[in-house]
Amino acid sequence: MNSTEEFIENYKNKIQDLLSMPSGQHEVDKERLNEWINAQASIRRRETARILSEHIRYITHSELITKCKELVNKMYNDPTNPIPIENTLKWFVGPKNKSAYFIGILCYHFAKELNYRLPEVILSPSLKYNEFDKSTTFYLDDMSYSGSQIYQLLQKIYVTSAKSSEEYINKKKAINLDVVKEKYIDLRIGICFITERAKNQLDNFNFNSTVFSHGAYATHLIPNPYKRYYSEIIADLNSILDPQIYTDTLIYFNPFRDSSCICYFDHKLADSNSTFTNLLRFGQVPPTKIDFSFIYKHEDRKLSKYKRYYNQHTDVCDKDLTEIEFIPFIKGCNEIDEKFKEKLKKLPYHIFMMTLSGEKEENGENSEYSFYEIKTNYELFNYKNSVDKRCPHSWYKNAYFTGGTRRLRKRKTRRRK
Repeated sequence: MNSTEEFIENYKNKIQDLLSMPSGQHEVDKERLNEWINAQASIRRRETARILSEHIRYITHSELITKCKELVNKMYNDPTNPIPIENTLKWFVGPKNKSAYFIGILCYHFAKELNYRLPEVILSPSLKYNEFDKSTTFYLDDMSYSGSQIYQLLQKIYVTSAKSSEEYINKKKAINLDVVKEKYIDLRIGICFITERAKNQLDNFNFNSTVFSHGAYATHLIPNPYKRYYSEIIADLNSILDPQIYTDTLIYFNPFRDSSCICYFDHKLADSNSTFTNLLRFGQVPPTKIDFSFIYKHEDRKLSKYKRYYNQHTDVCDKDLTEIEFIPFIKGCNEIDEKFKEKLKKLPYHIFMMTLSGEKEENGENSEYSFYEIKTNYELFNYKNSVDKRCPHSWYKNAYFTGGTRRLRKRKTRRRK
């Protein structure tokens, strides 16, 4: 069975289950949230926690379904870019254990319901350059937080296309994109939710002339030629918040990352490169004493303009918290394994906030940190950083499209909000 046949079979078997899944069961518990805010060790920390909490974005399954329908309508009703009749219509939906796959099934359902042209070919699990010939290709996904993953893919496709010119074909040398343009490819990107940062990242390709990108270089930004469609653009925290407040949210609650939003879905809590993962999972309250010098030194944001706001060490606390406290505030996600809870509480805060050295995040990148404290507490950090232990749980990773549906069938008995 090829990927297209398998996708159609999965659509037939799973679409009703996907449409009837529970929605809205993981909203923020306001009482617990207020408890978490008030537990912070200083007025400044409490105010930072309060402001950050006002921007938590919970996307329910019902809302996601609505956004899939909106996305399909946008992609099929672009008056400036009708799908050429002579082109083969292809959809890239990624591997079966990624969220894009079930997003593809939901979008297929609405395309069929609205009598739009259905894809002749489903591309899964990978997207290869030779698939673009004489075709219109839809790339579908649920959300882009930073835009880095899809940016790298599109940039590589652009370079591969340019290298197909006679001057560079089969030649192993860097390509000058100032003089060689890419061949026309009808690739269309459809994303339900995207942050401002990701949208801006995808607007142009940057091929720095001093550092080759995918074996290419250019002296200027190159406009991204691939059409993009979004159901909703989520404003970045750093564009909403005062710079000092924004920096405080990072230093106190996500010190080694530069997250654009504090977002989560019914189907997924993304990694810490994308959102405030530890906060949404554990509801951590930092201890009074934090090693700010370590955090300032090892910050991973590379945003020099914010370094002037690294003054959190001057804050005066009015509570003496000797260890980390946990007040998780997402409904249905309040359990922390007692086997690890006390050990986690006693960790230095900057160590607790690290990802496990050698562990790959969802974007495939390894953490740059490698410290004795992590290596000697492998089981503890494996639990803290486990994708499987995050809540809301990513049910689609657990062989959903190859069996294991008993738990999900049981879900159908509960009415979707």
